[in-house]
Amino acid sequence: MDFSYYLKHQIELHPSMQMQDVIKMCYQAVFGVEHMLSDKEKAKQYFFTEYESTPANASIPLYEPISETFCRINLAAWKARALDPEELFELFVASANYSVPGTRTDLNNCAKSAEKLIAKGILPFTLEEWKPYYVAYKNDGMYPVHHSDIYRQAERPAYRLVRKSLLHADIS
Repeated sequence: MDFSYYLKHQIELHPSMQMQDVIKMCYQAVFGVEHMLSDKEKAKQYFFTEYESTPANASIPLYEPISETFCRINLAAWKARALDPEELFELFVASANYSVPGTRTDLNNCAKSAEKLIAKGILPFTLEEWKPYYVAYKNDGMYPVHHSDIYRQAERPAYRLVRKSLLHADIS
């Protein structure tokens, strides 16, 4: 499936997405988890702190696909289903241990998919806003970014990126 499919689905679920959130999704779709797990113990501590502070919510999807390879597993939905948080952390770690052959060209291709959706009026900003924003991002080195403040306030994202191939029947 084309990246546009996943991006359209995310904007339907999360209408507060900003340009920064599109960049974040592109980056995650291409490079996965690798940048988030340099210190496993620190990541585990952070995960469990976030998990404990996240209220259970059965009304949101357990996972949201963001590419052919990756999905975002919602902590609130995981918690509402009384699934083992240790298992989710291990899925996250296992996802980070896969080598991701993504390239900056792949990232640019995701951004081009986003640009096509912007041109069609599907995303909540214009090409005049997007083009200089993306050029600045490229010139800055194309590093991972956080969610925008607007997105964080509206959506309260709490998830872990996991390879879809690691999900088993009782999770998916």
